[in-house]
Amino acid sequence: ISQAKGAVDVATVAATGIASMLEQTRGVLTKLADTTLSADARDSAQQSYAALRTQIVNFANDATYNGFNALGDQPQNVATSVNGSTY
Repeated sequence: ISQAKGAVDVATVAATGIASMLEQTRGVLTKLADTTLSADARDSAQQSYAALRTQIVNFANDATYNGFNALGDQPQNVATSVNGSTY
């Protein structure tokens, strides 16, 4: 049970962090939609967007607990019995 709780805790922290970065991304994309944006401001916003995108991917990839990526798309066994076998 403690391993499952640890994985859920990691997933919760990661999801919260990613949600925050997505809100920032939304602001950057809103700025990029402005057709009156100067070239320098557009460059800066595009760089911010690229950095946020990288941070989101890294955050998701780093959301691990005991070798288990809590946000990954691969099914994993997280329930462990007293004798160490997994379900």
